[in-house]
Amino acid sequence: MMNSLHLVFCTFLILSGCGVTEQEALPAFESYFKAEINGEMWAGDARRSGFTYIEEDTLFQVFASKYDSLLYPYQDKIGFSFFYIKDKIEYSVLRHQDKHQRITGAYYVEKDGDAVIARYFPSDDDINSFTVQINQDEHGRRYAEGTFGLKVVVDPDYDRPKNNQYRQQPDTVLVTNGEYKVLLEE
Repeated sequence: MMNSLHLVFCTFLILSGCGVTEQEALPAFESYFKAEINGEMWAGDARRSGFTYIEEDTLFQVFASKYDSLLYPYQDKIGFSFFYIKDKIEYSVLRHQDKHQRITGAYYVEKDGDAVIARYFPSDDDINSFTVQINQDEHGRRYAEGTFGLKVVVDPDYDRPKNNQYRQQPDTVLVTNGEYKVLLEE
């Protein structure tokens, strides 16, 4: 009996010294998704970021939205999706349909809850840019970071006069000095 008790006590000491009995919590990941929209500071909450695998291709997506505290549930949302190529840093934000019938590129949306008020798509402009670098922090978590800029115009096929009373943005929106750092969903 004494030998068994002694063995349990020694095992406990060895395991507690190795840190096996306690699991350390990882520090919170410091993410951000911010830009200037028509000259005003905007900071959104990155709702989704990560990769989707389609056959041999890798689709990268990152989206962020911001609720207006005075006009809740009004929100505006910025999103990017494109086929990721390892070691490529700069991507086009112009929208196009790919071989998988997915539409890639960028967009800006104004919403009232679940209802879309207006959709905006990038115009062909020099300000349009998107960069991405995939990194790993000291805890092994993968994250994406980069910069972006957009000049978007309201989608004429979706612009409905009944929605204009709710729109907060003009027909053309400039998104400048965009920066993001977001944890990748694996």
